[in-house]
Amino acid sequence: MFLDTNVMDALHPGDVSVRDIWILMDIAPVRLSKSPPRVNENIRYAVKDGHVEVRSGSFGMATIWDYDIVIMAVSHLTHRMNLFNSGKAAFPNRIFRPSVAQINKFCGRTKGGSQTERLEEALDRLHTTTIKVVRNRMDQPGIPIRQAQHESLISSYRTTSHPGSGKLIAAEIEIPRWLYEQVTRQDNAGVLQLQKEYFQIKSGIGRFLYRLARRAAGNDHAAWSFKLLHERSGSPSSLKKFSQNLRKAILANNLPEYDLQIIDGKDGEILAMQHRSWRASQEGTPPLELCKQLIDRGFSEQQAINEARRYAKKRPKLLTFHSS
Repeated sequence: MFLDTNVMDALHPGDVSVRDIWILMDIAPVRLSKSPPRVNENIRYAVKDGHVEVRSGSFGMATIWDYDIVIMAVSHLTHRMNLFNSGKAAFPNRIFRPSVAQINKFCGRTKGGSQTERLEEALDRLHTTTIKVVRNRMDQPGIPIRQAQHESLISSYRTTSHPGSGKLIAAEIEIPRWLYEQVTRQDNAGVLQLQKEYFQIKSGIGRFLYRLARRAAGNDHAAWSFKLLHERSGSPSSLKKFSQNLRKAILANNLPEYDLQIIDGKDGEILAMQHRSWRASQEGTPPLELCKQLIDRGFSEQQAINEARRYAKKRPKLLTFHSS
């Protein structure tokens, strides 16, 4: 009997891995700070084979914290596609139906008042923030073609709530076609897995750096100039101000999975990103020693254990890691 996925109700967070859209992970498709609102603004990112434009409307540009809802929708859609591919579910459609409690739990948020109002404000910004992707490609006979696609971060939404208490009764979110096709037509090639600790990253620039590292560094390492990071962040601040905030994030060095380091480049400072498993394997570090190093650097015991366990799984020949 197929699981009914004609409308996607949110599943238990423990059942669903966190996923993001691959093509948007080396840019900021949203603003990285909660102010200013950036009403009716346009950001253009140059990419290898074209460009990406992010446009905001009268509600302001969606924030990196609003984007949690997009990540949640992508994660659930990917999970449902995995069920479909294994013959355990019907093909999902574009309607996602989470509750406020489910959003809070999946995204690691604390409960609070005015939840319906805050959710609707986030959905307004997501609906009126659009992404235009322009690609220059070669057609089959070798003829150059230009392809453009322009849609919102969410296509539409509907909420029902009690006017007195503001308590949300139901919410429905329509996933945009471009995002839906990235997941359902590419056998998961259009998504990358994030660690759940992503939602614990407090700063917008930290979230931007983690998403970038997942795409650019993967399981080993990568490097980006401060100038290019400034361009890809969409930050309205000057390069000097952005670099000051970037250095703070690098010196904190507390992102999931990756170590950050500043190195000198020919044309200025460069951010080096190294996956901890890759770095530890290069240095021959045992998993237990990696755990101790992370605790000494200020990571919580559970965070350090999670990192060391992930490392041990990727290095089966090394001493098995145990938390006890």
